[in-house]
Amino acid sequence: MYDTIILHQVLLHLTPEEVCSVEITNPTELGTAITDKTFILDIKVSLNSYIIINLELQVINQHDWTDRSLSYLCRNFDNLHAGENYQNVRPVIQIGLLNFTLFSKLPEFYATYKLLNVKNHSLYSDKLQLSVSDLTHIELATEEDKSYQLDY
Repeated sequence: MYDTIILHQVLLHLTPEEVCSVEITNPTELGTAITDKTFILDIKVSLNSYIIINLELQVINQHDWTDRSLSYLCRNFDNLHAGENYQNVRPVIQIGLLNFTLFSKLPEFYATYKLLNVKNHSLYSDKLQLSVSDLTHIELATEEDKSYQLDY
């Protein structure tokens, strides 16, 4: 449990005071119909009883990471029950620790993606986030990455 708390502090740039609770939850996401795909996450966490975090480690590049990570993210974003208000949807963060370079023309050690307006870059919502760490490019760690000891 301690390692999980430290990992989330580092990957999400949280202070120890911001982590109130960490609960490792069932990583299996069943499809709602018999024909739907079932997802089995490496680690699924409920942070502070509010934020859902999917943590995936991928060693072999199967050339499907962007679609796969979006599928994991969106399946968990659909977390409301009948009658609940849409404002109560819980934020979901998908974190991929990869042993390969996702975008070879733009290698980056740690990148975070959100839904943005393509013209003016304004944030559409802060409730969806994808983060990717390319473990083959630790040398590209920024000063910010190093300040959070993400390169360790």
